[in-house]
Amino acid sequence: IPYQPVQFHLIELVRKNASFFTLSLSNKSLQLVVDCPEEIEIYADRDMVDVILRNLLSNAIKFSHPNTMIDITVSQQQYGVSLQVRDRGLGMTSEQIAKIGRIEQRMLNTGTRGEKGSGLGLILCMSLARTNGARIEVESEGQGKGTSITVLFETSRRK
Repeated sequence: IPYQPVQFHLIELVRKNASFFTLSLSNKSLQLVVDCPEEIEIYADRDMVDVILRNLLSNAIKFSHPNTMIDITVSQQQYGVSLQVRDRGLGMTSEQIAKIGRIEQRMLNTGTRGEKGSGLGLILCMSLARTNGARIEVESEGQGKGTSITVLFETSRRK
């Protein structure tokens, strides 16, 4: 995939992906809560960031318990821009978090309604984030308590 960075507002991709997953959210009775100021921009490859956000939201839906919430929070930080997707689903152990991004130890997981997961989506996200000078952080309070995945974009990467 050719790297073609541009300056753009993140709210555009957040809205696009929220709309894309409307049916999946509804089928699981999930509420999507978006906190993304319209003025926040990043300089990155729009298509790659779209793939990252789509994958993170898909995973959040897959591993969320029905009748819970998923948050997408975008905020300006001192170092750049933070894009966080948080669910209240199955959660992860510290051992599972340590294996993220290692293709030789990818995890085969099952969502809350039997959806299959291979771990390859997160590996792709990490690679696309690195291409854009960003990094991904994963946090979970443990199994059954949900997961928060944050993509940190540095503002120093400009035209």
